[in-house]
Amino acid sequence: MESKQDLAARLVQREVFQCISSLVSGLAKIANEVNYKAFEDAFGLDQDELYNILQRPNYEEAARQFIMDDADLDDLESIADEVGYWDDVLEEAVPSVVELDDEEDPAFTYIGTVEQFSDEDDARESAIESSMGLIREKVWAMVTTQEEFQKIVQDHNLDYDYDEVYEHWSVSNWLYEKLADKGEVVGSFADFEVWGRCCTGQSMTLDSVIQEIACELWGNE
Repeated sequence: MESKQDLAARLVQREVFQCISSLVSGLAKIANEVNYKAFEDAFGLDQDELYNILQRPNYEEAARQFIMDDADLDDLESIADEVGYWDDVLEEAVPSVVELDDEEDPAFTYIGTVEQFSDEDDARESAIESSMGLIREKVWAMVTTQEEFQKIVQDHNLDYDYDEVYEHWSVSNWLYEKLADKGEVVGSFADFEVWGRCCTGQSMTLDSVIQEIACELWGNE
């Protein structure tokens, strides 16, 4: 059976055509020096389409920081129910509340503590508070797609940074669609289907997204 890198090499040979980084960077330099209409009149190109392949919004990091650091319990519940089930998070992360054997004064505690509570709801609330770190981890593990990252950012009005695109390659229509599905920077520009590669300095056959697509295509051979 071929290795992931071998499959990726086959994919690159078939679906990646040529590097157009110099073309894109040259046009970007001109676009920054002239106004929108002058650029469009000179090249017949839309500046917005050019700018869209120069960088990628990093929704993932903004969503991760919000979930792991800033979201309150209501926020976490809302996010969990968008992508899964909040009850599953609580069941896996929060220790069980138990009633102590005391006939005179009912008392409650939860596994992992010696603290006692006169009210079951108070014990449950304390158990949840003590488990916030694990709750955050469980919710974050549920969020897996670019669409989910972006929705969290939009729903909670979060600030986000951009990842730099280092290389631009013309690719087939088929690979363009696959890369778009994976959340990669892509765009139709100057009669090219363009992939904006956010890494450089290594063989494209080592890119995780290329290996993933190749394995989905030929992994069972």
